[in-house]
Amino acid sequence: MSSKLPPDSAILDQIKCLVPQINIDDITIKQFIKKLSTAMGIDLKAKKDFIKDSLTKILNENSDENDNDSLDKTVEDEEEVDEDSDDDHDGDDEMDRAPKAKKGWAAMKKELSPQLAQFLGKKEETRPQVVKLLWDYIKKNNLQNPDNRKEIKFDETLRTLFKVDGCTMIHLSKYISAHVDPFKPVNLEESKKMKKTKQQEKTSKKR
Repeated sequence: MSSKLPPDSAILDQIKCLVPQINIDDITIKQFIKKLSTAMGIDLKAKKDFIKDSLTKILNENSDENDNDSLDKTVEDEEEVDEDSDDDHDGDDEMDRAPKAKKGWAAMKKELSPQLAQFLGKKEETRPQVVKLLWDYIKKNNLQNPDNRKEIKFDETLRTLFKVDGCTMIHLSKYISAHVDPFKPVNLEESKKMKKTKQQEKTSKKR
């Protein structure tokens, strides 16, 4: 391995290349740095803080989309269950569908805003668990629009927390991001632009 550390820009480029190739749920920061060091041919332990901060930023940028996919899948599963509601089911089905505990990077707890900390009763939590706890609360209190289960009508507690009357599944993750480190402000216009860009990319690929 080389002994001269590469510039931060080169390390960041390699991180971006490596992220899609790994299962971020099953890898620790130590394991990631080892893979990154192998890929770049140099021991990068001395750049741990930079790598950790860069990786966190990249994952946070992708987290909204991942949350949306998870929530959409949950709603789709529930709709399938509703269609089969006339069949006999027991509690084992519910256990089979329960999500498995996350490991690695996704299991790292993050600081929560004072408002979300008060709502959940804890100052730190993993982002996947925050999404799960909020979703459990929404289901328990029947806050989904019965005519369109991807729409959520907030009760007084969630209105106080998120400062809006309700939102769609797509935007819920945006409001969560504002209350989880690094506390990304809600920007729905940015979300609309990103969605439009992705739709254009999909259309171009089909041509």
